[in-house]
Amino acid sequence: MGNKPKKLAVLCDGTWCGRETGTITNISLLATKIGIDMTPALDRRTAADPIPALEISDPSRQVKARYFDGCGLDDTFLAYLFNGATGSDIGKECLEAYQYIVEHFDDETEVWVFGHSRGSYTVRCVAGMINNCGIIKRRDTPEATKSLCKEVYQMYRSRDEEDAPTSAKMIQFRKKASWNLNDATGKRVSPIKFMGLVDTVGSLGIPRLDAGIGFDYPEFYDQNISTEVEKVYHACSMHDRLWAFPLCRAKRDPAKEYEKTRPELAIHEKWFPGCHYDVGRQKFNFFRTAGNIVEKTLFRIPKLLTKSVEPNEVCADLVLLYILEGIQLEDGLHTLIPNIGDKITRLRDHLRNNNHPQIGSGDVYGRILEFGPGGRISKALTGAIDFSIKIANFFTPTLKLGTAVQDMLGIKTITDILLATRDRRIPTTHAQTVDLAVGDELFGGLSVRERAGLGRERYPSQTFENWLSYLLAVEVIGRRSWVIRTKGLVGE
Repeated sequence: MGNKPKKLAVLCDGTWCGRETGTITNISLLATKIGIDMTPALDRRTAADPIPALEISDPSRQVKARYFDGCGLDDTFLAYLFNGATGSDIGKECLEAYQYIVEHFDDETEVWVFGHSRGSYTVRCVAGMINNCGIIKRRDTPEATKSLCKEVYQMYRSRDEEDAPTSAKMIQFRKKASWNLNDATGKRVSPIKFMGLVDTVGSLGIPRLDAGIGFDYPEFYDQNISTEVEKVYHACSMHDRLWAFPLCRAKRDPAKEYEKTRPELAIHEKWFPGCHYDVGRQKFNFFRTAGNIVEKTLFRIPKLLTKSVEPNEVCADLVLLYILEGIQLEDGLHTLIPNIGDKITRLRDHLRNNNHPQIGSGDVYGRILEFGPGGRISKALTGAIDFSIKIANFFTPTLKLGTAVQDMLGIKTITDILLATRDRRIPTTHAQTVDLAVGDELFGGLSVRERAGLGRERYPSQTFENWLSYLLAVEVIGRRSWVIRTKGLVGE
């Protein structure tokens, strides 16, 4: 690769994030800072181009980039609900992102990828496809290129030993069909220079019923980050509690001592305050903004009666700052984001001087029905249902008819399973975290807990406090440090 490599950026947003829902996420903000015009292009749809791409090609910077809407969009309302909930269209997302890279890559190109939630899953799958098959060279026709990209995805997903990255078949495939990713000295060069992830979640697809534990979601296909990725920056949520969305940490294969053979490879992982939607800056409303005229007409009133989940601005800004500072450090030429230093300074000033930030909805998992269809009147409906159950139980004390009917319908059981919560764990003693209770100059001496409204009532998770207690128990920190770092957090 040359001294001034071209840059090719892929940005994949989270579930239900994109033009149809009108969300402004950390991924879409990164796209804007790279230079992509994020104006909702839905009014420019044509039969030939039903979903205009959000992308940029800037020869002066040698930068090409494209933003991809999250899962569950660009379809009917029922498909919007089904695909968003199950991730059934994730294969399409992976294929589109990989094909974009194939269409624009050459041996002087660095790839930069970014993702939130299932968008993080997508870019990690794309990295897995590259590890398995390389970046294929374009075929004679667009149709042939697309067809081979589909085969690459199938080989990546395959559990056949012949399709494994180290098999003789795949080594030969990469040699014949893909770009040579070695430099002039024969040393392997990672084609993906930078991977920026925001809270990669491991659930994907329709859950299966496991007799031992109830509903079980398919596992993440490729846990380890391969050597095809040089630098990884992963922002993890420490306050999320939804059982169905376990965190997928970014790790290398522990059996390989990359620090000796490939010292340039690095994974930076940091835990941030807020729930999954806070760190990604994901506003969510059950009813989308766009859609056809029938959908807009039918759902006009229900949308007004439905509350949106609002992200915590402070938590989201901290994550955006983390990713931007990572880009600044790794992009020596500062061509991916023009004037990135000025943008970082403005964001830090905003965090310091914004004394009345939007602190969002907090942890909504214990009151999720408030944010469902007609959630603004859900309390009244829930109260009426609970009252009816109590009346039925009062008149049938032996049978408890009200509870029996509720159990027969399975409402409570299904809700309890699908919306079950549990605190996440910070599994290592050396983890990087944002200290919740310690004053920070970034907030004028206030703690992030004070600035972001992270009290126990709004954010019940005890992940950070439990981790500090673990550090105290194994004597990584002393009692004084524990007291300072848990001030106001323990024993509320």
